[in-house]
Amino acid sequence: MQSKLVKSANEVQRQALTLSSAVTSGNLIVVAISSWRDGTAQISSITDNKGNTYYRALDALDPRNVNHILSIWYAPNVIGGTSFTITTNAPTGAIQAITVAAHEYRGMRTSSVLDTTHSNYGTSVSATSGLTMFTSQTNELVFGASLHEEDANPSITAGTNYAIKQKMTNGLYNEPLISEDRIVVLTGQYEATFTWSSSVRWINAVAVFKGL
Repeated sequence: MQSKLVKSANEVQRQALTLSSAVTSGNLIVVAISSWRDGTAQISSITDNKGNTYYRALDALDPRNVNHILSIWYAPNVIGGTSFTITTNAPTGAIQAITVAAHEYRGMRTSSVLDTTHSNYGTSVSATSGLTMFTSQTNELVFGASLHEEDANPSITAGTNYAIKQKMTNGLYNEPLISEDRIVVLTGQYEATFTWSSSVRWINAVAVFKGL
């Protein structure tokens, strides 16, 4: 299915993203957001122009540097259509640099779709979200996201069995964001991993969604 990434040109209150193709009604939308603020970064809500409801899967923070946040949201069983525009909102008065990546998936449950999540932070070449709890069923989507906190532009590779979906690694006047995914057919504990080309401070998150 489709995905797209946009970044704010400067610090903003909200950031909109319009998917390139029509969204199919009944599908799942997963949105990854990275944000930086001169203060504690926050994402307060996500909306779209079709009236769908978005739920927060998790917020991932680095307590060493609360200027950065990595967040995953989702909307199950969406009302689709053309010119599907998603808007990410920061709290009132909290302008910040925002990068958004939206992803459309088919073949997912239309309710109670989120299974489990986990997040982690560190400083290294290898980044991991850490292991989730055991998943509750077979046939699930494992969605991973990452950011780095450096004023640099390192390259990145996906974890084993993952595919990069969207990537913006330049931390010079931007907030980096990378997404990856894989389909798993066995129950178990899963982590989202990435490998950076140099040691960086990073935040990783994973969310696992139930298929049909």
